Amino acid sequence: MSCITISRLSCTSGRAIAHDVATALGYELLDQEVFQSASSTSGIPEAKLVRAFQEAPTFFGMSVSTRKRLIPHVSAQLAARLLKDDVVYHGPFGHVLVTGVSHVLKVRIFAQLEDRVAIKVKREGGLSAAEAEKALLHEDRQRDELAKQVFNLVEEDAALFDLVINTSQVDVDTAVDIITGTVKLKRYQPMTYSVRCMENLELSLRARARLIDLDPDVVVETDNGNVRIRTRSGGWSSRKKSSEMRERTANLDGVKSVDVEVVEDTLGRMAGDAR
Repeated sequence: MSCITISRLSCTSGRAIAHDVATALGYELLDQEVFQSASSTSGIPEAKLVRAFQEAPTFFGMSVSTRKRLIPHVSAQLAARLLKDDVVYHGPFGHVLVTGVSHVLKVRIFAQLEDRVAIKVKREGGLSAAEAEKALLHEDRQRDELAKQVFNLVEEDAALFDLVINTSQVDVDTAVDIITGTVKLKRYQPMTYSVRCMENLELSLRARARLIDLDPDVVVETDNGNVRIRTRSGGWSSRKKSSEMRERTANLDGVKSVDVEVVEDTLGRMAGDAR
């Protein structure tokens, strides 16, 4: 069966929609469990992984480079769960973490600001409309900045999604009907090629999570268990780095062979020469 990722603006009924879609289809609903699994596997505190997806990078806060070392651990866990099919993932940036697989339906939920304000005021008694609007706009700016700096994309770009739903125009039940109807279309059914793409992606992400501390920009590609790693030459022996990466990757489940290519870090070398 297929998989669905649902991202949303806050106060858009996205959580209720995700729950009802999973119930209607008999799918597993994933949310915080992905971060819990990533924490258990990597040893990184769950709260730190969650922060990487919630707060915009700041001078005194979590840096972009730190986030780039954390996010692959979450990506790997999400891909592993989606590999099983029959999953609805309701969480941040799912449409970016897992890409290139045709049977994953990517959904975006949004609503007009005034409707979101009304929901927030109702949900949080004692909050004025002005206070609710200020809080929502702050959240939106945080998410936009994070998308731009960490993922190099515009968060509201509709081209990133297969389906965009405005809950100012349709209610929860209608949104659920639209999503469940869309995911049943032939184009979102797993086929031999799309399943292979998911298998390759999952292994690539799992290997990249294993290597990210050695090179935050490491590129990993896989094809039927054959792993190709491309990394930059840098502050330590290229031969030692290749050996370490090969050793870390070779013992992963599903790996048949490992090839490591070390490319010259020209910009790094130029900066060193300038010093």
